[in-house]
Amino acid sequence: MQNNNQAGQNAQRVFQPGFLTPRFTASFPYVFIKRPPHPSRPQEDPKFEITMLFDKATTDMTIFHNHIQAAINTEWPNTSNRPQNIKSPIRDGDIESERDEYKGCWFIKVKTKRKPVIKNRDNTASIEEEDQFYGGVIARAKIHAFPFSIGKQYANGQYDPNGNYGVTFQLDALQKLEEGQRFGGGGDHTDLFGPVEDAPQTGYQGQASYQPPQQQAYQPPQGMYQAPQTQQLPNQGPNLY
Repeated sequence: MQNNNQAGQNAQRVFQPGFLTPRFTASFPYVFIKRPPHPSRPQEDPKFEITMLFDKATTDMTIFHNHIQAAINTEWPNTSNRPQNIKSPIRDGDIESERDEYKGCWFIKVKTKRKPVIKNRDNTASIEEEDQFYGGVIARAKIHAFPFSIGKQYANGQYDPNGNYGVTFQLDALQKLEEGQRFGGGGDHTDLFGPVEDAPQTGYQGQASYQPPQQQAYQPPQGMYQAPQTQQLPNQGPNLY
């Protein structure tokens, strides 16, 4: 005998309190318009999202691990039959990304259905212009942990090992702390140009449009979540609220 435990757990789910992250570098900030779902998951709703890059050498990740563990303890309080493949939202940029800016960083993707408020450094005004909050900007966020459980629980209390269980972080608000180096270039590059001599006009022979390679949807590593040991660093910057 077995039953689908997802609906029951969602009905009893306890909302996790929000917290303020350490400073991070923003990557792929879809915070003004929603990002469409990945082609491999067309059934998903578009959402606002941002990926946060945390320097491994200078960032204390303890607060994230504490909130992840609290969400796990709330969602699966019985440690004797807790799922064995709980996924963590914290990913390793040195292993799980080929992008140069992710090297030496932990990265966490956060999403929300509602457009997030973005405050300036002094918390005196909201940022409404897209060119003021970009990939590479230095920021921090208010987020909260959210457990998910998609799978069956058997009569003996054990969970289906083929289910999908884990913790994610959802975005509440953002605060820009300072300017950063924009990812993907940008800026004024007119110094590269020089005078051009007149030349005969020739027809342009176009090339076929670029077809990006197909990529598989990311599959996080399996295994029980374990928080690594980190050192505590002092609090940075003014309070967001």
